[in-house]
Amino acid sequence: MNESLSALLRDYPAASFIVGVVALVALVLPSVSKSMREAGGLIGTAARKVHEWRERAIAEDQQVTAREIADLRAEIDRLDAGIRRIEERETLQHAYIVEVTERMRRIEIWAADNGLTLPPPPFRTFTEWLTDRETHQPGRDAPGD
Repeated sequence: MNESLSALLRDYPAASFIVGVVALVALVLPSVSKSMREAGGLIGTAARKVHEWRERAIAEDQQVTAREIADLRAEIDRLDAGIRRIEERETLQHAYIVEVTERMRRIEIWAADNGLTLPPPPFRTFTEWLTDRETHQPGRDAPGD
């Protein structure tokens, strides 16, 4: 059967065109036309099969899209949490800088008022300051506080 169809298509070039048009009509129109899907026979069967393939492909695409959206939402949530941690840390670092600067300024003013020249005190690192802040409320332990 395949050999006779091959021979026909090879001997009659117009037959290739006709087969192509029939295939196009058989595959494209059935997916569009509901009445063709409801028709009996070979055209109706082909129309229903093409419609099923199309519907299955649409459903699979929707599932893939839903999974991708879920993945993107999870990534957004992860990034939001990271941004919140960074903002919290930045807020603490800013509070540290303000506190140290204010304390040093008060020490300098106190020393100047008392006619003293002081060497710079050892500074607590941010990590030390953060640990102290967590264990007790920032206090007023510097001269001039």
